[in-house]
Amino acid sequence: MTRTTIRNILALGSIFACRMLGLFMILPVFSLYAQGLAHTTPVLIGLALGIYGLTQAIFQIPFGIWSDFMPRKKVIAMGLIIFGLGSLVAGLSHSINGIILGRALQGVGAVGSTIIALVADLTDAVDRPKAMGIIGATIGLSFTVALIAGPVLMRFVTVPSLFLITSVLALLCLFILWKGVSPAPKHCLSDNRQPLTQRLKQLLKNKALARLNASIFISHALLTALFIALPLQLSQQIGLAAEQQWRLYLPVFLIAAIIIGGLLRRMRHSDQQQHYFRTCVACICLSLLGFSCQPHHLWSLGAVLLVFFIGFTLLEALLPSLVTLLAPHDQRGTALGIYSSCQFLGIFSGGLLGGLLWEHFSATGFYLGLLILSILWLMISWPKFELK
Repeated sequence: MTRTTIRNILALGSIFACRMLGLFMILPVFSLYAQGLAHTTPVLIGLALGIYGLTQAIFQIPFGIWSDFMPRKKVIAMGLIIFGLGSLVAGLSHSINGIILGRALQGVGAVGSTIIALVADLTDAVDRPKAMGIIGATIGLSFTVALIAGPVLMRFVTVPSLFLITSVLALLCLFILWKGVSPAPKHCLSDNRQPLTQRLKQLLKNKALARLNASIFISHALLTALFIALPLQLSQQIGLAAEQQWRLYLPVFLIAAIIIGGLLRRMRHSDQQQHYFRTCVACICLSLLGFSCQPHHLWSLGAVLLVFFIGFTLLEALLPSLVTLLAPHDQRGTALGIYSSCQFLGIFSGGLLGGLLWEHFSATGFYLGLLILSILWLMISWPKFELK
C-alpha cells in the first residue's frame, strides 16, 4: 500500500470508529438508565436501542445509490450532519419517547455503506481485504473502547451526556473527512443508465450477496438483543454494577483483538475468507449455547463472551470485503447500501426481539431463542459460493 492509501484507510476507519463509538457507548448502560424513565417497558427499551437500525435500514439504499452518482465525500458529510443532529435531540430529551425520536434521526444519517464503498474506490483488489480488515479492526476497537468507556463515564456523566458527546464526535468526523480523505477517482462514478428497479433487482437476485446480507442482519440482531439482557444479568446475577462492568469487557476484548489480529494476518485468499466466515458463525452459535447454560461466575461468563466477540468482530472485517468482491464495480455503493440496510434492520429487529424475549421468557429462554436463530444462520452460511 502507498502512504496515501494508508492515510485514506486510517482516516475513513477513524470516521467509522468515532461514529460507532458514540452509538456503542450507550449499549452497556442504556437498559439500566431507561428503567428510571417514566412509562418505560422492556419493549420500549428495545425499541430505543434498535430504532436507529430501522431508519438506517430505510436510508442506506438511497444514500448508497446517491453515492454511485455523486462524490462520496459529499454524501458522507451530509449523513454525518444528520447523525449529529439526532444525537443532540436524544441528549436533550428527558423521556423514552424523545430518546426514541433522537435515535431514529441518528439513523437517517446512513453513510456506513458509502464509507465502505469509498474505501473500495481508494484501494485495489489486492489491498482491499487488508483495507477492510483495518476498517473492521477500527470498528472492533471502537466497540471495545465504547463498552469500557460507557460504564466508566457513568461515574462522571449521565446517559444524556453520552448522546451529547456523540454529537461532538460527529463534528470530529467531519473534520477528518475534510482534511484526511482523498476524493474518489472520477471513473468510480457510475454511468449506468439502466432503470433503478432493474439494477436493484439484479443485486437482490444474486444468491451469494443475499447470504451475506442475511448474515449481517442476523449478526447485528443477535448483538443488539444480547445487550438488552447482558448488562442486567451482570448487575442482578453477578453483582457487577454498571460502572464496574468494564472489568469484564476490557480483558475480553483485548484477548479477542489479539486473536483476530493474528487471524487477519494469516488471511491470504478468498477460500480462507469463506472458511473463517463459517467458523465465525459456529463460534457465535457455541457462545449462545454457553449463555443459555446461565454461567454464574464472572470468569465463565467472560469466556463465553470472548467466543461471541471473536466471531462477531472478525465477521465485521470479512463480510464487507466479500460484498465488494461480489458486487459489480459500477453498483458497489448500491450493493453496500442493501448490505448496510440489512445490517441496521438487524439492529432494529434485534432490539424488538430481545425486548419481547426478555419480557416474556426467563433468561434461559431468552438465550435459547437467540440460539435457534443462530443455528438457522449456520445452515444458511455453510454452502460455499464462487468469488471473483
